[in-house]
Amino acid sequence: GGHRRIPLGALLEFMKKHAMPIPANLGKSPSVLVVHDKPVVSRSIRKILAGIPSKPLVAFCPNGVDALIQVGKDMPDVLILDLLMPLMDSHQVCRILKANKITKHLKIIAVSQEPLSAAKQRSLRKDCDAIFSKPFKVAELSAAVTRLLAIPA
Repeated sequence: GGHRRIPLGALLEFMKKHAMPIPANLGKSPSVLVVHDKPVVSRSIRKILAGIPSKPLVAFCPNGVDALIQVGKDMPDVLILDLLMPLMDSHQVCRILKANKITKHLKIIAVSQEPLSAAKQRSLRKDCDAIFSKPFKVAELSAAVTRLLAIPA
């Protein structure tokens, strides 16, 4: 007996009142940023992510430039990145993110419209945690996102 759940708001208020440090991720839902220029694919990925038990918050960007801006504003836990995008390709986005000490640990899933050669997959594995060719299997993408959300940054 005696176990009580403390509402998050009450905990935060208590911590502020007593000048306690508040962890940056306290109460933060997991988040996924989907970067894809085709709205139909983005909607499909949103439906897949809705079935994940942790119910991540999902944001969307249509290109790599917007993705870098969004990551700078609010870093997601997982980035799902289309390989062929307008303005900046995924390789440039990955290189920029992995070169920065703040974003280098960001978990990245690459999705490709076409099957990738073994050499291309090896190259992508340097920067990406998972790679999928479209059409990808719903269960596999869902499992990859779930697995990556469970790994601490």
